[in-house]
Amino acid sequence: MSFDQFILKEQYKKVRGLGDRLELMKKQINWEPFIPIVATIFHDNKETGGRPHTDEIVIVRTLLLQAWYNLSDPELEYQIYDRLSFRNFLGYPESMISRKCSNASDIIYITWLH
Repeated sequence: MSFDQFILKEQYKKVRGLGDRLELMKKQINWEPFIPIVATIFHDNKETGGRPHTDEIVIVRTLLLQAWYNLSDPELEYQIYDRLSFRNFLGYPESMISRKCSNASDIIYITWLH
């Protein structure tokens, strides 16, 4: 575990102690049924390759955050990077949204295409 990961975990312990409603939602919702629905928006071409797509559960959770908090695309991106509870809800650092997607708006753009 890196020092940065340790600090994030310690900070999140404090957030959890104060009552993280998003953590409750993360546990209460069965996310697996969303995977095949969201997976249909990706047209992977194994012959030519391409950029790996964003995890389907991260996409669903991102869209839910946007709807629940009434956020515009730029504000959603800002809040994901600013709020520890949002990052935890999305599975950061395990999902590593920053490596799979250049920004949160890419997630919204991908879903609007279909």
